[in-house]
Amino acid sequence: MGPGCSPAGSWCQRCSGSESAYVFYSGPREVFDAHQPLLRLIGRPDYLGAGPRPAQLLYQAQLSYFLTALAGFTQAAALVGTAGVPASDYLPYAVDIADSVSMYLGQAAKQMDANDHPGTGDTTMMRASAAHVARTSLDSGLDTAVPDAVGSLYDHAVAAGRGNDSWTVLSEVVRRRLP
Repeated sequence: MGPGCSPAGSWCQRCSGSESAYVFYSGPREVFDAHQPLLRLIGRPDYLGAGPRPAQLLYQAQLSYFLTALAGFTQAAALVGTAGVPASDYLPYAVDIADSVSMYLGQAAKQMDANDHPGTGDTTMMRASAAHVARTSLDSGLDTAVPDAVGSLYDHAVAAGRGNDSWTVLSEVVRRRLP
């Protein structure tokens, strides 16, 4: 998948065979080299190394990011919908926030790779924000699975004494490195 593509549906047909569609491959380099012209018919071939796992895990990582982003949009649209705001009216704001997320990712990746999460209470603040979203969703008659799942990551980090760290400390929660 690439920009503007999804793992299924009509977007896939639009992106297939373009540079916007990824073809992840891991395994023997000579096999990749021999079949790269054929793979290019599907999308942009990306060789990820000789090991058997990287291609499948990168694909799963893309799905994880994609699916949680869609779940977040669904929750947000449902929430404003309880006030009579159509999802289409909320859409420009959702696009703005989705676009703004990319500005955090470079620094976040560096912090995650270094296992260094300097912050100024970010995790505690975001924990409170997640709790507010969950409570507002509940009070609005919505399911709270999405904000509860997000909140549980922050709860775990704060309980482990990492409330003053950057939100990137959640990577330690996900990796099960915190007590």
